[in-house]
Amino acid sequence: MTTTPLYTVNAMTPRDRLNSLIESAASSVQPTLENLSDGCVRVCIGETCGTVSSHHLVEPKVNQLKALTFKTRQ
Repeated sequence: MTTTPLYTVNAMTPRDRLNSLIESAASSVQPTLENLSDGCVRVCIGETCGTVSSHHLVEPKVNQLKALTFKTRQ
């Protein structure tokens, strides 16, 4: 009976490893939210911030800020 591996391990280059560490660090940062007087919400991840007009737009803005933070660290 032959068995097939459930997964394969690919060797990571040092650059791939660094990018993976940066990405995981960026994704582990928790966003901070601030309700503004005009009803908008200020969303910050670290020192990168954005403003949305409603709470239902917070999650997409967090994703944008995480992507921006990741890109600027490369």
